[in-house]
Amino acid sequence: MIASVISANLGNHRDDEMISIIIAIYNYKYISNILTTMASLNQQDTEFEVIISDNSKTATQQIRDVCNRSNNTKYIFTPISRRGGNLGLARNKATKMSSGDYLCFLDADIVVYNKRHFSQLMHIAENKMNCVLIQPRMYRLVKNINAFRKDFQNRNEIDYNFGDNCLYKYSKGRFDALRELETEFEGQPYVCSEHEYKLTKELDLSRTEELFWKPRFHWGGIFCRKDYFEHVGGYSVKYHNWGCEDSDFISKLQSTYQVIRMYEKLPNLPILHLEHPRRYNNSDLKSNTRIFNNRKNKIETAIKEDIEEYKKL
Repeated sequence: MIASVISANLGNHRDDEMISIIIAIYNYKYISNILTTMASLNQQDTEFEVIISDNSKTATQQIRDVCNRSNNTKYIFTPISRRGGNLGLARNKATKMSSGDYLCFLDADIVVYNKRHFSQLMHIAENKMNCVLIQPRMYRLVKNINAFRKDFQNRNEIDYNFGDNCLYKYSKGRFDALRELETEFEGQPYVCSEHEYKLTKELDLSRTEELFWKPRFHWGGIFCRKDYFEHVGGYSVKYHNWGCEDSDFISKLQSTYQVIRMYEKLPNLPILHLEHPRRYNNSDLKSNTRIFNNRKNKIETAIKEDIEEYKKL
């Protein structure tokens, strides 16, 4: 059924509907990635606005400059108070400012290289009752990122002919797959480079995931109607820094709506992730995991609490 929806006039949707793309930034230092992300959005064929919700300590003026340089698109800069570096709060405030009928939650290191990506998502969502699209397939650019950014922003010809792999290096307009290994965490597909895996002395996957194993999909790539977002109270503001806020939001959406995992049902709508070092705070992640495990068993109560928090914004 999904395949038939995709094949039928993918670009056709109501002309009066728009997408709000929400990008939350917390102390994000990779400004060159943001420039590439914005360049990819400016090539889309659908009406949209981008709302950057930024609470950076070091990059605020640079983010403002990114917004001021953007053309033909509505950009709104939204400073966010710290409140624990809360990504949920940042996304909720940005959504409050949004004027789109649909929401897409993106990161500042994602390249949307298919120029009809958002028009296709909107068409699918309009033709599937109570539909929420999550977790697009993600190719991860690990090596020669600067060369890719330069070619992309200069609009040089690039061949996006990826294979079955997730991890890639870039050279002269093409992507070459890196040797990788696969595993699963809680039923979700993850990968790591064979080189990184051989460097570790501990083969306990539960202990090495944070350093080596990476999802084959974009956790934060959630696409839904704005009224669906508001119906479940948006993102929870209980999580500190990084970890579990997307899983929490998806869990709430699943309680009411039809959730389609894009990497399974829509593998031909992928995105590209520009890799950068990950610095996870283990104490935050453990604390957030405890919060999530408690909330997922009390979904109705969690939604009611989140709706009240969202109303306060």
